[in-house]
Amino acid sequence: MVTPSLSWLTAVPPGGASFYTGTAIPEWRGSLLIGTLRSMHLHRVKLSSSDPAVVELHEVYFQDQAGRLRDVVMGPDGSAYVTTSNCDGRGDCPPDRDKILRLLLPAHKRRQTDHRGGAEDAEVFVSKTNQISALSASPR
Repeated sequence: MVTPSLSWLTAVPPGGASFYTGTAIPEWRGSLLIGTLRSMHLHRVKLSSSDPAVVELHEVYFQDQAGRLRDVVMGPDGSAYVTTSNCDGRGDCPPDRDKILRLLLPAHKRRQTDHRGGAEDAEVFVSKTNQISALSASPR
């Protein structure tokens, strides 16, 4: 028998998962992002580089904020995208229907180019309330 690296006390039905390979949130590179349906949140799981069976970090985002999260994919622009699944008869379908959510850093934390053409690095920001504060949504 193999002991799981991560388990939950209540059911967390997964919608989809992807390893973060993007550039939009550098701190997340290599993390496993898992969208969940009934439990309605996104998990970020960082595994140890020396022993992938060890979970170094486990964070939860969007608890009850976006509804059921169906899929998590990496886009060619270096951003992660999450689709909602609220209008399939199992969720509460909002008036603006399901969405494709693009995960971004807040504008004030993104890499900024100064007037001389150089760049200033910004720290990665995730708020204390476990929300990514910059989130753009496109109707699906």
